[in-house]
This record gives sequence, structure tokens and C-alpha cells, in this order.
Amino acid sequence: FRQCYSTEDQATYLSQEIEDLFQDKKLVLATWIDLRKAFDKVWKEGLLKKLRNSRIKGRMYRWIKAYLHNRKARVHLDGLKSKKVLLRHGVPQGGVLSPTLFLIFINDLVAELPQGVKVAMYADDLVIWCTNEYATVATKLIQRAVDALTSWANRLSVSINTDKCSTKLFTLSPKQKAGTIKINGELLKDKQPTYLGVTFDDRLTWKQHINKAAAKARRKLAILRKLSGTTWGASQKNT
Repeated sequence: FRQCYSTEDQATYLSQEIEDLFQDKKLVLATWIDLRKAFDKVWKEGLLKKLRNSRIKGRMYRWIKAYLHNRKARVHLDGLKSKKVLLRHGVPQGGVLSPTLFLIFINDLVAELPQGVKVAMYADDLVIWCTNEYATVATKLIQRAVDALTSWANRLSVSINTDKCSTKLFTLSPKQKAGTIKINGELLKDKQPTYLGVTFDDRLTWKQHINKAAAKARRKLAILRKLSGTTWGASQKNT
């Protein structure tokens, strides 16, 4: 949410971290965590408590409290209006203050992680990773981090969508194999992750990302060819 920082910066930061560790002949085990409807599920009372702990008080605190509470919504469809519903959770979608309030809400997440585990987050796209010479050691550390993150999420009424979570071992050695990572007893998928639009493979060859980008470009090019044809209307072959 900072000016002049984009998704490309965040994806580049992660890829450079992995590349640097490859140079040191180390592996990286990363896990992507999906926070279900992160902005819509912000626990308001928990957020207000964090504001108080951050010494935000007086008129500013009362204004934010009034801004968050007693917000209602309804659906407009084909000229019809539903009844108003009280929004008990979440920060306003599209609100100028919402990104800042969301960051305050999740700010203590980093302190929950064990030493040696790094975290990168862009909005609600979260990835944690660690490095070691051995995959077994990295797996144990990431599992500890996932358990700590799960406990943090439970305390703040944050829901983790395990179906969209994944883990990946980045290594140049074919002998290294990652163990299993679980969230609430559910085994995380080991697949090629796409982080902020960039597909990461285990050796950072970028082949899959390039193939996806090329396929997308070919589809767009096919449409342009149709639109820029020298003839228009029905095909003469069918008349």
C-alpha cells in the first residue's frame, strides 16, 4: 500500500531472496497462506484494541470507532432493494483508511513467527519462508511457523482458506525432498505457486511463467488478427 511500491517489487524481492540463497548453495522452503476474505473479516473489536495499544486515543480513536461501527449494506438489483444488513465485521471496501487499518490489524503477525522465518505480504497475499542446507530442518521450522500463524489467526477470528494455501521447496539439488506441511490437520498442496501474477518453479527457471505469458499473448493476438482482417461480415466460402 506504499507509494511507488507495486506487486512487481514484492515478487522481485522474493525471487531475489531465493536466487541469493541458491548462490550460497542453500534451499528455500516457502508456504503461501490465503486469508479468506481478509478485508471483509477484520474483527472490529480486535482492531480497536490494537489502536488503543498503539496509543491512538481521544478524538482520533472515537472518530475511527464511529467510522467502523453501525455500517449497513443492501443490494440493488433491477430496481429492487433488499433490507439493510448490519456489517458486523470488516473494514469498508474501497475506503481510504481501510488499507492502513488492515495493516494495523495484522501488524503483530511477524512477531508470532519463530526466528529464522521471513514473511512477505502485499495486501492479503502472504508468503512465509525459511532457508537451510537440509529440507527436513526447513520443514520443521515452517511447520512451527504455520502453527504459530494459525494460533494468531484463531485469536483474531481470521479464517485461513487451506484449499488455496500451498508450499514449495526451491532447490538446485534433486536429492532434497520437502516433508509435509499441515494447517489444522489438512495437508497443503505442493504445486507451482503463482505469487502476484508470477509463477515460481522450484529452480527459478521461469519456464512455466514464460509459457503462460506466451499462451496468453497468443490468445490476445488471435483476437487482434480477427479484428484486423481485410474482409468483414460472413465468410464468402459459406455463401
